[in-house]
Amino acid sequence: MIFFAYACLIVAVTKYSRGSSDPIPERFESLVRVLGVIAGSGFAAIGFLLLGNDEATLLGTTALVMLACGSIVCASGVVRWRGRAGFGLRRAGGLLVVAALAVPTTLTLLLPTLAG
Repeated sequence: MIFFAYACLIVAVTKYSRGSSDPIPERFESLVRVLGVIAGSGFAAIGFLLLGNDEATLLGTTALVMLACGSIVCASGVVRWRGRAGFGLRRAGGLLVVAALAVPTTLTLLLPTLAG
């Protein structure tokens, strides 16, 4: 099951990094932007809260910094939204968050149990 999740992750990152994403209809744009800022704020809060723990290893600290920074960059891209700058910020932040969540840690090992 976890291999299937990583395969889907690789396909999504490859498609997203090439810039082939379908435009969002205007009637859903506000909802997507609000949910994107909420998700970005949530991921940043989780990253900063877990960084406050003194027991983190070097790999864990690196993944948490990538998660927090990526979510802040992605949320700023969602706020900016239009133009190449907004898309570039969303892409860079999203790839940082995905890279942080792709590292096997206790945070990512709990994700399949939460989804199931």
